[in-house]
Amino acid sequence: MSEILVNTIKKADGTGSLTVPAETGTVLTSATNIVTNYGPLFRAARGPSSNQTVSHNTITKVQFDVDVVDTDNCYDNTTNYRFTPTTAGYYYLNLNIIIEPPSSSNFLSLAYIYKNGSRQILTEKSTGSVGSGRNQSHSVSLIAEANGTTDYFEGFVYHFDYSGSGSAVLFGAADYRNCNFQGYLVRAL
Repeated sequence: MSEILVNTIKKADGTGSLTVPAETGTVLTSATNIVTNYGPLFRAARGPSSNQTVSHNTITKVQFDVDVVDTDNCYDNTTNYRFTPTTAGYYYLNLNIIIEPPSSSNFLSLAYIYKNGSRQILTEKSTGSVGSGRNQSHSVSLIAEANGTTDYFEGFVYHFDYSGSGSAVLFGAADYRNCNFQGYLVRAL
């Protein structure tokens, strides 16, 4: 049998520790004093009940209305449609969007991740004349720091119809694959 001899066990980030008792034959049987480096993890999606309309020449917040996974209840899927992590640290965030343009139009679309109401990163697509059903998909990712109290993240889209003022549509789906926003803690501070 292999043994590891230690007096103190420290967390990976160097804070907090568990001291092993000095008595002979003491065995640690509980991890109640050991804190993991896990943090909030979420995946939100547009549900199957309805699609979301995106007006011409408008930046629109995506209403991800279904919590697919939300380990720490940090995603608001009813009012603000935002992720507000409760653990300070660096987060990986990813936004996936499928947008259907108005029928037979020249079309520009963008997808954004915002932090605290300000754009952090975006992706852009523009097409020539497209027929109905020729959708555009966007995927954009970001690593950003959050303070664990007030910082929040949201997904937005922009749509521009070169031939007029037609609205676009963001699709919901029963399997939540069409439009989703997800993220997780990479490193706690």
